[in-house]
Amino acid sequence: MKKVHIVSIGAAVQDVFLQGKIFKPVKEEDGDLVNEFDLGTKNEIEGVVHSVGGGATNASVTFSRLGLNSWYMGRVGDDIAGRVVLETLAHDHVNTSLVWFAKDTGTGYSTLLLAPSGERTILTYRGASSEYNLTSTRFKSVKPDWFYVSSLSGDMDALEGIVNYAKKKKIKIAINPGKGELKQHARFKKMLPFFEILSVNKEEMEQLFGTADLFTLMKRANKDVPIVVVTDGAKGSYVIHDSKIYKAGMYKDVKVIDRTGAGDAFCSGFVAMVAMNQTIETAITYGSANSTSVVGHIGAKAGILKSNKYLDEMKIQIIAV
Repeated sequence: MKKVHIVSIGAAVQDVFLQGKIFKPVKEEDGDLVNEFDLGTKNEIEGVVHSVGGGATNASVTFSRLGLNSWYMGRVGDDIAGRVVLETLAHDHVNTSLVWFAKDTGTGYSTLLLAPSGERTILTYRGASSEYNLTSTRFKSVKPDWFYVSSLSGDMDALEGIVNYAKKKKIKIAINPGKGELKQHARFKKMLPFFEILSVNKEEMEQLFGTADLFTLMKRANKDVPIVVVTDGAKGSYVIHDSKIYKAGMYKDVKVIDRTGAGDAFCSGFVAMVAMNQTIETAITYGSANSTSVVGHIGAKAGILKSNKYLDEMKIQIIAV
């Protein structure tokens, strides 16, 4: 059986997690949980964890651990953080030959303040991942079966370049867009017919298609996109495909250590199974299991599953529409 080739395109960042009880929210303002630190003070924390993040790098590791031929395409700085990104991906057998170096800016960097609940506040510097300058020449060394597109920091020219190249070469596109792309929803929606899979959360679905019940919004999206995936936090996930809506809860109820990368894990696990010609039910199960495993670890990659992992069956409701 031919191995699936997939290129993940998007951000790469170095993540530093700071753990401490001091990050537990202490009050609520206008519906938001907040914490405060006095300016000029020194605060003790309980732990520090270094990791590599970015939605596309997270996805590329999922694909590689499942045995797909996985490439990461993106932009890093010519610095220590950039080399850490490349070394981390190489350790997981992700091909990084499509990475290029920014001359005038550093690699993206995030500091994550991790509360005991697993929720976190993220301070992020996008750096080299803030723009992509994608041209068709960057794609010439590989002709994949799939592009997996994560956040592009609102670089719609880059997204259009990906779409145009994919149309010419008959490459399927799965997209898990970022806030920057969704803010430009009129331009983004024009590209929907060229996507095979669209994966968003419930709030993002409403941002794209208006306020109505979720099934109505999914049917609107499905007019252009063959497979639409919507995640809804602890309530689980929904998928529409071939006049059916699949509704699933959580894979397992586990203690959440860190929610970073949970959405990437679900989406990439789902896409991998579809790319490998598995059923929608199998794709939902694997995506859910991958996400559940990831939230049990600090960082977005430590809990990503491997292909030999046994999965329990999930209860999935199928609704004809």
